Amino acid sequence: MRTVTGKLLESVIDKALAPKNKKRIGKLAVRLIQVRTRLGFGVRSGEKVKLKPLADSTVKRRRKKALSGLTGPGTSNLTESGQMLEDITFTVKSDTVSIDFSTARSQKIAQYHHEGAGKLPKREFFDLTDKELKQLRVELQDIIDETIGQLN
Repeated sequence: MRTVTGKLLESVIDKALAPKNKKRIGKLAVRLIQVRTRLGFGVRSGEKVKLKPLADSTVKRRRKKALSGLTGPGTSNLTESGQMLEDITFTVKSDTVSIDFSTARSQKIAQYHHEGAGKLPKREFFDLTDKELKQLRVELQDIIDETIGQLN
């Protein structure tokens, strides 16, 4: 087994944290949030929790509307049109990967849902569960292992 030290270690770290690998982490984080939310779950204190149910008036209104193929009139999954969740994106900066929205409109809608507003209950979805964070750590470890494997 090869020992990784000194300049070689610096090289592994630089390559593992290259923009393409940060993009890989960002894409995974976005996908985790989108899939969990579409399944009707949010996040509270690091745990996956069921999103609060829709009001009867909302269900009634949604029955008369064309909805995204990813939801139904009574399904609480923040996917009436699907646009807000589709607008979740990521940005890679020198030392971070940030998850955000590609449009100000979706950002505003997400904030209303996440924080609640007036009669709209909190449906905290724009976060990662402890289990999802573990998935990101595993992905990062895979990137590091692949980078070390490329040295041999």
